[in-house]
Amino acid sequence: MGEVTVSIPLRRRLCAILLGAGVALFAWLTGNSDVFPPELWDEMSVAAGLRPPAGPMPGIWRAAVSLLLDCAGVERTLGILHALGPVSLGLLASFMYLFLGEVMPVSLKLRMGKWGGSRWVVQLLLMQGALCFVMSAPVWRAGRVFSTEMMLLLAGVILMDVFCWALRGGRPAVAILMSAAAGFFAADTVFAFVLPPAFSAFVKKNLDTPGVKVKDEFRNPLLRLLAFRRIFTAFFFMWFAGIWLNTRHFWGNGGLAARDWTKFMYFLHYLHGYALELLEAATPLGWALIVIAVAAPFVIAVSLARVATDDDRLLSCAVGFLYLIVGVFSFTQSTGWTSSWFWLWGDAPQQVSSRFLLCGCLFLSSVTVTLAFCVVGVEFYFRSDSRVAQSRFEDAVEKIKNWPKVVASIRRTERIVRTALVYEPVVVLAVLAAPKFSSAEREAARLVNDCIRQTAEECGSARLLFTDGLMDSAVEFAAMRQGGRLKALSMIAGGTPYERCLRTRGETDDEDRQMLESGAADALRTWVKEGDERASDIAVQVGIELWRRNGLAVPEYGGLVARTAPFPEEERERAAAAARSLAARALDLHADGSAGDISDPSLAEMLSVAEWRLARMCRMRADAADAAGRGDESVAETELAEALDNVNAVWRRIRDSMEWTEPQGATRFTPREGMKHWLARGDFGMARIYALRLLRAKPYDSAANFAVGMSYFEEEKYNRAEAYLKRSLERKPDEPAALNNIAVIQANLGRLEEAETNALKAASLNPDSSEIRSTLAEIRRRLEARGESRDGSAIDIKEKGSLEGLGLIAAPRQSR
Repeated sequence: MGEVTVSIPLRRRLCAILLGAGVALFAWLTGNSDVFPPELWDEMSVAAGLRPPAGPMPGIWRAAVSLLLDCAGVERTLGILHALGPVSLGLLASFMYLFLGEVMPVSLKLRMGKWGGSRWVVQLLLMQGALCFVMSAPVWRAGRVFSTEMMLLLAGVILMDVFCWALRGGRPAVAILMSAAAGFFAADTVFAFVLPPAFSAFVKKNLDTPGVKVKDEFRNPLLRLLAFRRIFTAFFFMWFAGIWLNTRHFWGNGGLAARDWTKFMYFLHYLHGYALELLEAATPLGWALIVIAVAAPFVIAVSLARVATDDDRLLSCAVGFLYLIVGVFSFTQSTGWTSSWFWLWGDAPQQVSSRFLLCGCLFLSSVTVTLAFCVVGVEFYFRSDSRVAQSRFEDAVEKIKNWPKVVASIRRTERIVRTALVYEPVVVLAVLAAPKFSSAEREAARLVNDCIRQTAEECGSARLLFTDGLMDSAVEFAAMRQGGRLKALSMIAGGTPYERCLRTRGETDDEDRQMLESGAADALRTWVKEGDERASDIAVQVGIELWRRNGLAVPEYGGLVARTAPFPEEERERAAAAARSLAARALDLHADGSAGDISDPSLAEMLSVAEWRLARMCRMRADAADAAGRGDESVAETELAEALDNVNAVWRRIRDSMEWTEPQGATRFTPREGMKHWLARGDFGMARIYALRLLRAKPYDSAANFAVGMSYFEEEKYNRAEAYLKRSLERKPDEPAALNNIAVIQANLGRLEEAETNALKAASLNPDSSEIRSTLAEIRRRLEARGESRDGSAIDIKEKGSLEGLGLIAAPRQSR
C-alpha cells in the first residue's frame, strides 16, 4: 500500500472552488435581498440596543453585529449580512466537499485513485454529499442572510477540515489554533463541545492506519498524548474567553437587569442555560430517533466502510446499498421534505427543536450517504464478482452449467450501476434545486416583512404601540430603520422580570413605571379613562375596546394600526390601501396552494399572525365605514376579513377544534343544525357562528346569509346587514322576511323610497303579517313627514318574518 500525502490535489481544489462558486451564484439567483428572515428580528433588535438579550447565547454573533451597526449603520449592515449569506453557503459547500474527502478511509482513496477514468465520478459523489447538506431546507434557510446558525455551521466545518489537515500534516501549532477557535465558538452553543472529541477520534483512527504519512511525534503515543493535552487546554481556555465576551455583551445590553440576575449568580445561570440547551434540543423521542436513524448508521458506515471495501468475503454492494437507504431515510426525516415525515419529526410538537442539532443530523446523514455511494462505486468499478467467485469458489463455479450467462448478467448489472453513478448526482441536484425556485417561502417572508414595515410606518410619531406581543422586536427595529424610536407594549405579557423590563425600559416617570410594571393593559386603561395626554399620540393594535366601553371616540383606523393622534385623510387612505394590497397578496399565496409548501415553522406562524392582524383591522374599518354610511366599503372590508380568516391555517385549526355545543344540554350540532337551533331562539349572534361555517361551503345559502344579515342588523351595522340579506334573496327572491328587514334597514339609512318598494313587495307576499304592515305604516309616516321634519329615530320593528320558507322554523317569531 502506497503512502497518502496530506496535500490537496489540484483536481480537488478546482472542484471545491467551482462547487462553492456555483452554490453562491445559485443562492444569489434564487434569493431576494429584500427578504429578512423573521427569526432574526429578535437578534437584530438586541444587537441594535433596542432590547436587552433574553439569554447570554449567542452573544458572539450579537457582539459582531453590534460593532457592525455602530460602524456601518442599519441599512449597510443589513446589506452586508444579505451579501454574506450566499457567500457563506458557497464556502460551506466547498469545505464540506473537502471534508468528505478527508473522512473517507484510506483504502477507499487508494482504490478510487487507481483508475484515472473514474476519478471524476468520485468527485461527483463527494460534491453530491456536500450539496445534500448545504441545500437541505434548514441549512439553506440559515444562509438566506449571515445568521447565527450560518456562522456556527461554517466555523465548525472549516475548523474540522483545517484541524484534520494540520494533524495529518504534522503541524500541532495549527491544530491547537483550530481547537482554540472551536472553544471560542463553543461559548455560543453546547454542541460545539462535540468537535474536539470528534476531531481526536477521527484523526487517531487515520494516524493508526498504515500508509498515512505523518511525523514521528504523532506515532509516539506519549508525544501524541502531550499534543492532545495542549489541544484541549487551548479549547477550554478560549471557551472561557468566549464566555467572558458573551458576559460583557450581556451585561452591557442590560441583560442582568432584564433577567433579575446578580453578577455572582450569572455564571451559574450560564451553566444552567448550557444544560437546558442540551436537554431541550429534542424530546426523548427526538433523541431516540437521532440515535437510531442518524448517529448509529453514521458510526457503522464510518467503521465498516474500509472493511466492506477490502474484504472479499463481504458483499460490499449490499452493505453500501443498506447504508444508502438508511442514510437517505435519515436525511429526509431531518430536512424540509415534509412529505416524508410519517412521524412527528418536523411537525408540531417538534421532536427536534434546536436548529443546530437539526443541522448536525443533516451533516451526519450526508456523510453516511456519501460513504455508501463510495462503497457501491468501489464494488462496481474496481471489483470483479466473476473473478472473486472463480478464485474463492472454484469448485462451485465448475458445477454451474450456465456460468457464462451468469457472468454476462453480472457485467450487465455493473454497466447499469456505473452509468447510474455517473448521472445520479445530476438527478439529485435537480431534485434539490427545484424547490429553491419555488417562491412560496420567499413571498411569505416578503409579505411578513412588508407587514412589519407597514406597521412601523403607520405608527408615525407615536412613541408607544400596544400589541398582542408577537413580532414586537421586528416592529421596533423597522421603526429604527425608518429613523423613529418606538416601544412595543404587549397587552398580554406576564409579570416575569424580563417582561417587566421590556415594559419599563426608557421610562423616567415613577408613576408610569409602577403602572407598566403591573401590565400594559393597566397603563392604557388608566390613560384612556383619565384622558391623560400620554394617550393622545399612541398606536394601538389591541385594546381599542377600552374606548368603546368608556363611550369615547375610537382611534382612527389605518391599515394595520389605529392612531389616537389625528390621522390625515390621505395618509389614512394610503395605509388602508396598502393593507388591502397585503391582504390580496396573502390570498393569492393561498389561492394556488403555495402556502402549504412553507416548511419553516416560524415563518408559517408569523404569516398567520400577519393574516390575523390584517383581518382584524379589516373588520374595524368595516365598523367605521358602517358608522359613516359607506355601505359598499363596509361589505367589501367584511368579505376580505372573512376570506383571510378562511385561509389562516392557525386560526382555522383553533376554530375547527372548538366544540359547537348548546350550553345547557351539551348537544353536538352540525353547522345547519346549530344555525336553526339559535335562530329558533332568536339569538342571531350564536346563529352567525354556525352560519359562517356553512357559508364557507355554500356562499349563497339563503338561510345562512339571512342569519348573518340579521346578526349585523341587531348590532346596527346596517350596510353589512343589507348586503347579506340581499344575498339571501338571490336563491329565494320572494322571501317576505328578508324583504321586510331590508326595508327596515333602508328606512333607518334614510332611503325611504327603496324601503317602501321592498315593504310593498313583502306585504304582497304575506298580506296577513302584522309586522310587515307596521313596517309599511312607519315608512309612509316618515315619507309624509319628510317635508316638515326629518325623524331620525330607528324603526323598532325588526321582522324575523316567515322563516318557514327558509326551512328554519315552523312559524314566524318576534325577533326580540
